[in-house]
Amino acid sequence: MLNEFDKALEAYEKAIEIKPDKDEAYYGIGVAYASSNKFKEAIEAYEKAIKIKPDFDEA
Repeated sequence: MLNEFDKALEAYEKAIEIKPDKDEAYYGIGVAYASSNKFKEAIEAYEKAIKIKPDFDEA
């Protein structure tokens, strides 16, 4: 059974499959990882969001 973290990651990954340049999806992945104390993975996701949209203030 999937927990909320897994469901969120799955949804964001599907969004990226559909639209690989979706900065908000990478940000969402970062938030999901950060809320699970997986900070290295969160930073990597935030960096991808910023690479797509350099002025993405939230990331």
